[in-house]
Amino acid sequence: MEVDHIEKLFEELKDSFDTAEPADGHRLRFLAKLEATSKASTKTKKYLFGWKPLSIAAAVLILCSLGFNFLYTSPSVRQQVSKISPEISNTENYFASVIEDQVKKMQKKVHPKLKN
Repeated sequence: MEVDHIEKLFEELKDSFDTAEPADGHRLRFLAKLEATSKASTKTKKYLFGWKPLSIAAAVLILCSLGFNFLYTSPSVRQQVSKISPEISNTENYFASVIEDQVKKMQKKVHPKLKN
C-alpha cells in the first residue's frame, strides 16, 4: 500500500519539531498580553451612535422627502396665473379664438395660383 503524502512529510520532518516546554510563566505573560489587547480593542469599538440607527434614520428621511415631493407638487404656471387673475385666462382664451378665426379666413382666401 502506498504511503500517504502527509505521513511521508511528517516522517521527513520528525526530528525538526520543537517539543521543548515553554519557560515558566509563559502562559501567564501570554494571557496578560491577550487581555491587554482585548481591553484596548473594546475601548475603540464603543461609539456614541452606531451605524445601524443612523442608517435607519437616513432611510426614513429619504422616504419622507420622496413622499412630500409626490404629495405636494407645485401647480403649473398656467394654474398659478388663473388663480391669481381669472381675467388673464379669459383674455388668453379670447385672443386664441380670434387668432383661430383669422387663420380660417385666410385659408378660405387662397390665391388662385396656389390652388393647383
